[in-house]
Amino acid sequence: RKFSWMGFTFYQAEADSLVIGPVLGAPPLSFLMEILAAGNIREVLALGWAGATRLSQSIPQIFLPLKALSFEGVSKLLSLKTSFFYPDSQLLNSLKRNLKTNCIFYEEGAILSTDFPPFFEELARRKIFSVEFPEIKAIDMETSALFSLSRHFGIQSCAIHFFIDKL
Repeated sequence: RKFSWMGFTFYQAEADSLVIGPVLGAPPLSFLMEILAAGNIREVLALGWAGATRLSQSIPQIFLPLKALSFEGVSKLLSLKTSFFYPDSQLLNSLKRNLKTNCIFYEEGAILSTDFPPFFEELARRKIFSVEFPEIKAIDMETSALFSLSRHFGIQSCAIHFFIDKL
């Protein structure tokens, strides 16, 4: 079963789970997370895409963000004290166990979330990105907002991304 609302398509995957998407950017995600919180949803597994920041990373590949550096506006509004946001450790560890049990290889590390990826693409072209952000392995538009909104609304969340291109 499926229905659409505000640009999101909702699919009932099983009796106790939904698949919702696509979500492109932090602002639409904030609306969706508020709706999920109002619906008493307590766990979110986000499936998304990201750009790899290192040439040694193969494409396509699965990537698990262990932390997200925020260069987007939603997270900054929720917390001026930090620039890094984290997934729920229990959900993340469960996801890792499931991937390992099924012999699915993945990369893990820090991701940078931004409202304007071309700015960081220009830094990469000028060979500045890897110097300024050496620990960042991926870039996207939503993950830091997912983690900060989850904390704000009391929802456990983690994310799994697919590298689809290289920065």
